[in-house]
Amino acid sequence: MVGALIFGKVNEFENALLMGAAWVINLAVAEWSIRKDSIKQTRTVQM
Repeated sequence: MVGALIFGKVNEFENALLMGAAWVINLAVAEWSIRKDSIKQTRTVQM
């Protein structure tokens, strides 16, 4: 939806690119969140 607001009406290919970008962003945030919790637990156990 944000892509449509920024770029105007998108065709099928651009829609696929925007959905792929959304997946990459979601995966990056999930990985960051998982690794952040893992590092915090590791540091707590070592102290």
